[in-house]
This record gives sequence, structure tokens and C-alpha cells, in this order.
Amino acid sequence: MFPADKKAMEQLKTNSKNIGDRTRQAIVKIYYNRLSFLKKGLSYSNIGDYKTALKNYHEYLHILAAYHDIDEKELMPSILREEELSEVFLLSQVYWYMVKIYDRNPKTYDEFKKYLDKFILFSNGQKFQYVNSEVLRRYVTNGKTNNTKDFTDAYKIIKSKKGNCFIATYLYGEDHPVTENLRGLRGFLERSTIGKQMVRAYYRSSPILLVQVFKNPRLGPILTNMIRPFIYLIHFFWKLKR
Repeated sequence: MFPADKKAMEQLKTNSKNIGDRTRQAIVKIYYNRLSFLKKGLSYSNIGDYKTALKNYHEYLHILAAYHDIDEKELMPSILREEELSEVFLLSQVYWYMVKIYDRNPKTYDEFKKYLDKFILFSNGQKFQYVNSEVLRRYVTNGKTNNTKDFTDAYKIIKSKKGNCFIATYLYGEDHPVTENLRGLRGFLERSTIGKQMVRAYYRSSPILLVQVFKNPRLGPILTNMIRPFIYLIHFFWKLKR
């Protein structure tokens, strides 16, 4: 290679790197504004402009995929760090909004099924799994679905088989002894009328609380510090009773 050719190649590599750096910087800048597309999507959904809503939802997914340097179809919970739980929750909600829109048109069944599968993927095994299963159950119960069987099958998959004590699951994890023990407490409470009322109140209020936590990550530590000691005391006394 002649010296002039070598110099030209080095300059080309430098220019490519600079272009790559600028592209990355642009992606990062857009990434920090990604939630604006989600908010726009929700606004357009609320006024019935579903075409524009989908455009904004897709833009949110595209930005998130570009930031992680993957294709949009490769978005999975495993690519996000544990501290990005709120992003995993938001992704599950974006897929849910898209599912409801695509369900409206029989011609978009393939898109409907693809994003329903994504909703399942981003729900199963997550701390908000029960919250999403309830959202799905209520939607099916309201009779608004066209692809009812698909929704019903999705609900069966997402619904936890172990029985849900979702605040304990959020605080301790799915298989922690405290969580397992408190599932037994639920069964005990349901033997009495007052106990059943307590369980129903818990199931009505807890999902609302957890949705706010997933939307506002700063609330997580506050919830943990306030409720965890109380939950552990319940676990301790119930364990003694058993």
C-alpha cells in the first residue's frame, strides 16, 4: 500500500468513527426524550386517532431498540438491567396499547398476535405479573374483544399458578419463604366472612399501588421501607400460629 493510500484509509477510519460517535450521541439524546412519544401515543389513543397513536408507540420501541443497538423485534426483558424494572413495565403497557388497537381490525391479526405475545413475554415472571393479568381479565370481561380466544389464552398464561400475594412478591420475590408463607395466610383468611372482605380489599388496592410504583421508580424504596417490616411481622406471627 502506498503512503498516500495508507493515509487515506486512516482518515476514512477516523471519519467513520466520528460519524458513529455522532450517531450514538444523537440516539442517546433522543433516548432521553422517548417518553414523550409514549405520552403522545396515549393522547392520540384517547381521542380515537389510532393510526397516529401506533406511529408514536412504534417510535418509542424504535428508539429503545436503537439505544440498546438491537432490532425492535429483539426487545426482551433480559436486555434491561434489574434497576430498569419501570422500563420493562412501560414496555408491557405499550405492547398492551398496541394489542388493543390491532384487535379492532381483523386485517391486522398478525400484528395483534405478535404484540400480544410480546405483552405475555414482558409480563410473565415480573413483579407486576398479577397487575397485567388483571388488566387483561377486566378487558375480556367487558366484552370489547374481537380475538377473544387469544385474549383468554393469554390470560391463562399470565395468571400466576401459585396464587398471588403480589406486594410480598414485589418486596421479597416469587419463591421467597415469606411470600410462600403469606399465600397460606390468604387461604386461612378466606375461611371467614371478615377475612374474605380483607382479602378482597387487598386485591383491589394493591394493584393500584404497584402500578404507581412501577411508573415512578423513586416510590419503590419508600414502599419497601414503609411496608416491608409490617409484612415481615405478619409473616412471623402467621408462621408461629401454623
